[in-house]
Amino acid sequence: MPTNFMQIARIDTVQVAVGSAVRKRPALVQTTFKVTKVSGYWGKTMTLYGTKFGATTAKPLMTITYTYGNTGDPKGYGTTLVNTITNSGGADVTTTVQKQVCVVGKTKDLQKSLPAGTAIQTDSSGTK
Repeated sequence: MPTNFMQIARIDTVQVAVGSAVRKRPALVQTTFKVTKVSGYWGKTMTLYGTKFGATTAKPLMTITYTYGNTGDPKGYGTTLVNTITNSGGADVTTTVQKQVCVVGKTKDLQKSLPAGTAIQTDSSGTK
């Protein structure tokens, strides 16, 4: 690097070396889950765990819970709850973000009893 000040001492150039590095671990900031179907004859719970940056212990972030509906239908329709779990240093706070209730019935009866906009699906056996 040229310098005018150092020419007095008969030094025309001075070598300067600079080194730098940056390292950032990838981090998941936010994600979205949408449960489309859960069925069966037994209750089920799935828990999603995560680890904060720098932490070594995984903590629960989300649960998906299915409760068998005991409808008598061979498909075993029931109720599914999707909950997020947050913790700001105190007790865990659970918030329901999705609820899916499956009921069995005739299309006309279901259209009368369910809220407007509710999805009514037919399976391969013709069950509504």
